[in-house]
Amino acid sequence: RGVAGRSAMSALAAIAHRSTVPLFEEQTASKNAAHRQAAYEGLARSGVGANAATRIEAAMASEKDAGVRLAMAFALASAGRGSINHLLDALSDRDKSDDALEYLVELGQPHVDAVAARISEPTPLVRGQIATALGFIGGPKALEALKRASGEPDPDVRQRISVAQFRLERARTAAAEAP
Repeated sequence: RGVAGRSAMSALAAIAHRSTVPLFEEQTASKNAAHRQAAYEGLARSGVGANAATRIEAAMASEKDAGVRLAMAFALASAGRGSINHLLDALSDRDKSDDALEYLVELGQPHVDAVAARISEPTPLVRGQIATALGFIGGPKALEALKRASGEPDPDVRQRISVAQFRLERARTAAAEAP
């Protein structure tokens, strides 16, 4: 209950041990949106999202909370069901952008092409978040997309692109120097 309950659910969702799956499944029906969101995050991270995908898809149609819907999209994407477009679209929502960024980074390499394709979005907020995501996801495709966007007109986005490129170049150099 309360802040302690929300904090505990979020911590369990971050750990995502299989022993907590029954709790996550139970909490998907909670009246508390933060508990539902954490429950779907936990299902995604525990690797059992594929088993719950049909239930998640059905529940998503009636879910009213945007944060919970975003966590549901994360669970479906982590299970290989559906695209990450819902997560990418959420980058334009200032209230949900950081959660969407976190989910995209966590999903990582399998979705780098879809993330990189959005580097030229019309909104600076989205372009900046995409650059940050690519910097954390890494890999040659991410670096290539960031190089293509280096002529970015917005100074804040240009800075985020530069930081992401630095992160990737540094990781590549460290890997090359490793024994």
